[in-house]
Amino acid sequence: VPRPKPFGDGIQKCCDEMGLHPSQVIYVGDAPTDARAAVDAQCRTAIGVLWGSNDEETLKKEEGFTALCSTVEELEQAIAKY
Repeated sequence: VPRPKPFGDGIQKCCDEMGLHPSQVIYVGDAPTDARAAVDAQCRTAIGVLWGSNDEETLKKEEGFTALCSTVEELEQAIAKY
């Protein structure tokens, strides 16, 4: 892709290949750059997960995440809202 995260080019490319518009996509990530990329690509929402490379305090600072999940069950519930 021309520009890596935090730009949404990679998300847009994946959406193009799948015939989707980013507004149909719920993006799940574990880093601040994931939230920024989802916002840049204009995804429906971005949900952060806490079992990845960053801690809760780091992800709480990122305005692009609409929810933070610490378990798969929490993630399922967050996705179900959309």
